[in-house]
Amino acid sequence: MIIYGHSCSNTDRTLLNTLFEHPNCISIQPFLRKPESASIYTNIYRCFKDKALMRKRVVDATNTIRGF
Repeated sequence: MIIYGHSCSNTDRTLLNTLFEHPNCISIQPFLRKPESASIYTNIYRCFKDKALMRKRVVDATNTIRGF
């Protein structure tokens, strides 16, 4: 799953938790437009109930897509 144009904020936590923890979701890769966009990782963290699963699925900031 590539996240583009979504803040992953608390307002959509239930929906995002369902998507992020679904067995068909293999990895989560945020699209970072600016270096300060790294706060999306904090928001994604809040959407997970299973933190070990989060560490397996979320691509770290050094290997993610960057905007220009």
